[in-house]
Amino acid sequence: MSASFALVCWLSLTEAKAEDGFYVTLTGIAGFSEVNDTENEGSLGGDTSNSSESDLVGGVGAALGYQWAVPGGQLRTEVDFHYRFRFDFDENRPVIDNALPNAGLNSDLATATWLANLNYVVDLGYDISPYLGGGLGATYYDADNDFNDIGGLGRSSDDTTGTNFTWAVNAGFLWDITENFHFILGYRYIDMGEIDFGTYADGGVNVEGDYVSHDLLLTAGYRF
Repeated sequence: MSASFALVCWLSLTEAKAEDGFYVTLTGIAGFSEVNDTENEGSLGGDTSNSSESDLVGGVGAALGYQWAVPGGQLRTEVDFHYRFRFDFDENRPVIDNALPNAGLNSDLATATWLANLNYVVDLGYDISPYLGGGLGATYYDADNDFNDIGGLGRSSDDTTGTNFTWAVNAGFLWDITENFHFILGYRYIDMGEIDFGTYADGGVNVEGDYVSHDLLLTAGYRF
């Protein structure tokens, strides 16, 4: 490693942080997502054959926030919106144990989420700083559902929508590239509430489950 390269790295890590001010961010999301604790709330007896389903889900987001200088670091308050692309929910046949042996359920699930976030950035004297925080908000979901071979009736389709209370916790590292530009590498656990995948076969089958995700967040931000 050359002396000049080492000097550049040292200067980058010891540059002073920006103070109070507004900022905007754009985020790419890669999530290991799950629908857990699935259950049948319909009139037909029997539990769902699988208790959970998982899928890799991508998404994009944006936020507007304000950074406050506080003792030991910065407090970042923001309003965040993000959209998750299709989660492929596929219950194996039979969807209900010991009933409707040929029945299966497929659903394409998309969500839009608003969060009010509060994050604390720990100032260690370098431009790379750890942070932790969380958020509260709401998620709107749209599930395009397809039951097949319900009691010999063939295919049955439905589109279900709803809005759920949502909460999240997150942690990661913020890197101040310059006084204005920064990058964030973060992890987030988010619980988007219960998803209703529709009612079929005269109310006999109604599958529901809790939608959660473990997210890798790659964020670019600009402070004004």
